[in-house]
Amino acid sequence: MGGLTDFQVGLYNTIPWMIAIVAMYCFALLSARWRFQQAWVAVALVIAACGLFTSTTGNAVFSFVAICFSAIGFKAAASLFWPIPQGYLDARVAAGVIALINSVGNLGGFFAPATFGYLQQHTGSVSGGLYGLGVASLIGAVAVFFTRSRRSEFALNDRVSQRSAH
Repeated sequence: MGGLTDFQVGLYNTIPWMIAIVAMYCFALLSARWRFQQAWVAVALVIAACGLFTSTTGNAVFSFVAICFSAIGFKAAASLFWPIPQGYLDARVAAGVIALINSVGNLGGFFAPATFGYLQQHTGSVSGGLYGLGVASLIGAVAVFFTRSRRSEFALNDRVSQRSAH
């Protein structure tokens, strides 16, 4: 898709994210209707991984459409993820754990571009970096799918004992 002005490239760059906004809303509706939150996050991450993997094949238009799917998956997964820790953590530790998750996630803002650049240098193309991000997305999908979805027995018993003490 060469030969575009900077302005045209900027306009094309908005398309995946505009589509992702609509997809985030649709995923939120679906996850509200069918409650297994972890499955929706995992599905979104798999969509993102499939978009990344397929963006390395085909022509520029096909790759652009695949990147749109990646944007859909990543943005939907991000918005669906945050209610999960709040749903099963005790209120006394939820804020700290959410801050820890956010801090570790922010490290991705450093390591992902650095790893992407490293893979690009050593493979000679961006495909290595896209494959790496796709694999990380699949690992994340498996990890979030198998997380505990309900409060632990200990947390529930602790909460009940606190109420009965008052």
